[in-house]
Amino acid sequence: GIISAIGNPNQIAKITATSKANGLSTQSSVQIVEWTPMPVTSISLQSEKTKLYAEESSRLTAIVLPKNADNPDLIWNSDNTNILTINNKGIVKAIAPGTTTIRASTKDNSVSSEIKFIVEAFIEPYVKIVNKAQYENNPLRVDDTFTVKVKYHAGSGNRVISADEGGIRFWVRHFKSEWIPVKDIVHIDKDALNTESGTASMTFSLKGITPSNKLLGNQFYQLRVTFTASNGNMYDDFILPLQILPKK
Repeated sequence: GIISAIGNPNQIAKITATSKANGLSTQSSVQIVEWTPMPVTSISLQSEKTKLYAEESSRLTAIVLPKNADNPDLIWNSDNTNILTINNKGIVKAIAPGTTTIRASTKDNSVSSEIKFIVEAFIEPYVKIVNKAQYENNPLRVDDTFTVKVKYHAGSGNRVISADEGGIRFWVRHFKSEWIPVKDIVHIDKDALNTESGTASMTFSLKGITPSNKLLGNQFYQLRVTFTASNGNMYDDFILPLQILPKK
């Protein structure tokens, strides 16, 4: 049922189709018209996001007009393939930090469009007690006050969420043997909520606390800092055991 125009413009041909089974037939007239080129006039590039992290991928969508262009096929190029690559399906992959441009053009290079991307290094989530060595090497004493300082990062593209912690949670926990908690001293820095990274600090009082050498059996203290990121995971750092000496 495929017809080909081999005549001249304005000529009309009558096409007849007849059934071999019962001899029924139908006809249709087809007129040859002058062919008019339909080149691409515009390309519009769209992306879900233009900031990516190293090793992350995304898809670019190209809107080519007119929709019935003779040859809508595109050629894709990246200005710097050490930063960002793209395949013939419009899939970009971030390679290394930097800024580069993706270009889509018609095969004759008569029409093109560009979109700029920023690639950043991916930072893994963490929380770190920055003055940990101070309390590991210099035991605290009953009735002391001490300040815990931390740096944290929820991971690229993530934020600190409330979850169970309510922000950055600072704990001094008294444990029985086999990790059974007896009592907690808990402080929470709510200012960290909805931030990606930063610093936090909290001051504890050890007034009236039992020194480590007076605890029963295998009991001990732990200092711990935790938060939950928007990826649903919890991150922590700790000092174990936290030694507390009798007051002078």
